[in-house]
Amino acid sequence: MSAGEIGAITGGTVAAVLVAIVMKFLIKLFPAKPAASTNHNFDDLRDKYRKWEIGFRIVFIPTAFLIGYIAWFIINAFANWHATLLPSADMKLTSMPLYWALPAMFISIWPAGYSLYGIFHIILGPSYGDFRRYVELKYKYNEKAETLMIPITGVISAALIYMGLNFYLLVCPNEIVYGSFPSLGVAHYAYGDIRSIETAPRYQAPNGRISYQRNFVVILADQTIISSFWLPVSLNAKDQAHLLDVLSQRSGVPIQQMDLITR
Repeated sequence: MSAGEIGAITGGTVAAVLVAIVMKFLIKLFPAKPAASTNHNFDDLRDKYRKWEIGFRIVFIPTAFLIGYIAWFIINAFANWHATLLPSADMKLTSMPLYWALPAMFISIWPAGYSLYGIFHIILGPSYGDFRRYVELKYKYNEKAETLMIPITGVISAALIYMGLNFYLLVCPNEIVYGSFPSLGVAHYAYGDIRSIETAPRYQAPNGRISYQRNFVVILADQTIISSFWLPVSLNAKDQAHLLDVLSQRSGVPIQQMDLITR
């Protein structure tokens, strides 16, 4: 599993937890206001709008998926264009398309929600206010909390896109350019900076589990490690071998065939 896949999974988990924590804080900061009259009694509103709210949640999922796919398509196209701006290289490894599903997911939440709110507003007409009131009372927040989450998720999405665009490995004729994740910096290395190149058909994870998968580790002069564990895209055995052959030929450092690589 490459860093792009790891980043998409762990980043999605961390970001989702972060959003949940922030939303919980905002709910406490902007709680739903007590019902002003019997016309807004929660039990009465639930009897009338419970099915509408369930319908909203059911329709929200495919709507968010569709908008998320459109967002992913646009971000992925932008990333491909951005890759053409990078220096020319014999090998250019940039963030895999899967990674862009992560910011696209966060981008899709609010357009999907507010577009459906607009549709429900048209359908329910004058009763729409009571429907929103029921949603607020059920989830114990008011509109201010929801409104504040828009820029927060926007910042998270922008940060994920920025980090993804700056996560790449370029094997150029005279140097290696490495933008690591989640660092925002890009480092340039001469081939003479390569100190060792190791590859093995097995690797042992920190928990002791052994995976029978070809991996490699390249150690540079400043102890920076470029490895198959932390690349923006997964490489099969053939592509790994080609990359290591190029690095070995240009640096003069032999490839060490190991039995096992540990992390």
